[in-house]
Amino acid sequence: MVKKFPTALALTVAFALVLSAVALAAGAVHQVTNAGNDPYVACTAGTAGRVYARSEVEPFGAVNPTNPNNIITVFQQDRWNNGGARGLAAGVTTDGGATWSVVSLPFSSCDALAPAELKYERASDPWVSFGPGTAADRNRGATAY
Repeated sequence: MVKKFPTALALTVAFALVLSAVALAAGAVHQVTNAGNDPYVACTAGTAGRVYARSEVEPFGAVNPTNPNNIITVFQQDRWNNGGARGLAAGVTTDGGATWSVVSLPFSSCDALAPAELKYERASDPWVSFGPGTAADRNRGATAY
């Protein structure tokens, strides 16, 4: 009985840690866009395939190293079943994720502000990172790319 107790205790603790990690991860996941703020929901570009409106796929995120409350995520918005998306979008927060602003990125014909040379029918493979701060002070501020 004495030998079984440490094993049982270790298994119980491990199980509790796994469950708490799953609960924390599930609690931290939020859908950024919805019917009211999907920047491409009214787009009619492209006809081949099925589009999944209000879908967010291939997310990529970065946390500002000088301000951890500033987070930027980029993702494909409104994914097509046969590749690409209507456009790329970014979710931006400055309060650690309590609220988000969603903006379109000018890489598709669905974005009215995209320059003519960037009006692609579909977009894919978004990424974002923070670079060093200002030229005068690399530790002050950060620039998102």
